[in-house]
Amino acid sequence: MRLRFNNRVDYAVEFDAHDLPSFRTQGCHALRSFRTSQHRRVHRGEVGKDVLWTSIAHLDVLGERREMWFTPGTIKVSRGLAISFFEPADVIFPFIEADNLDEIFTVDEFDLSMRAERMWKMCVDCLRWEGAIYSTSMALDNVLQGEIWEQ
Repeated sequence: MRLRFNNRVDYAVEFDAHDLPSFRTQGCHALRSFRTSQHRRVHRGEVGKDVLWTSIAHLDVLGERREMWFTPGTIKVSRGLAISFFEPADVIFPFIEADNLDEIFTVDEFDLSMRAERMWKMCVDCLRWEGAIYSTSMALDNVLQGEIWEQ
């Protein structure tokens, strides 16, 4: 599966992951690359020192059937009607202020390791939902095409 970390404006780092361990490893490398290129040094006058600020990193999933980027999420089932629906959830790695890049990498690695299983499930659910929607739309298209030709 193809994933990316991006700042929702003009920069993204893409990576491939095929299972949870590769997501942890490749995601960590991609996040490190994203933070390295998107940090900036800022002087904090009130404390009299220079610090590093990072951009927020958003995680997106590339659809398998259409070349579109999707927000990960969870497939849920309503209680009464047993209807499935998709609930997108923005997966972000927040703004960090630190003295050096190593501190930023340590925070990101810890955050990724703690949330990796849940994030991976959300990415897989996103592709499952895309597949279900695609199959439904193709079936509907086939039905409508048949009705048009019969008329």
